[in-house]
Amino acid sequence: LAKKRLLYLVEWHAAVPALTAAFHDGAEAFHGELLKVRGLRGELTRKEVLILLASSKFASIRRVGEPLLPFGQGAKNGAFAFLGVKQKVGAAASAHYHSKLTAKLPLMEATIARLFPSLPPADLKVSLGDVEPCLCAATV
Repeated sequence: LAKKRLLYLVEWHAAVPALTAAFHDGAEAFHGELLKVRGLRGELTRKEVLILLASSKFASIRRVGEPLLPFGQGAKNGAFAFLGVKQKVGAAASAHYHSKLTAKLPLMEATIARLFPSLPPADLKVSLGDVEPCLCAATV
């Protein structure tokens, strides 16, 4: 590793206690703390961290990742192309996609149950953390 990248790892390790405390304080606090960590300030990097949290099988972890999960342009394109969700940009965009796609989760879960009847009930659950990267990948 180059010295600069190694220093990022050192900074990330040093940020763990503050990130952990912020995690316990909720989504807004955690997101704010991520913005302080060099190398995690970019929207795409933050989105990847939040996707991991938002797609957790544990509700206590999802409550931190899901509320502020941003929808990148690829996911917006996928939502429009495959689910008919009107495209939106700006400050209200994430709330728009959260609302429209959350409303579609029961249909997605029912479709998975119909197509894969042998899956255990826990594997039929779909979250926004599942949907965002799938919509993005579907348009690639």
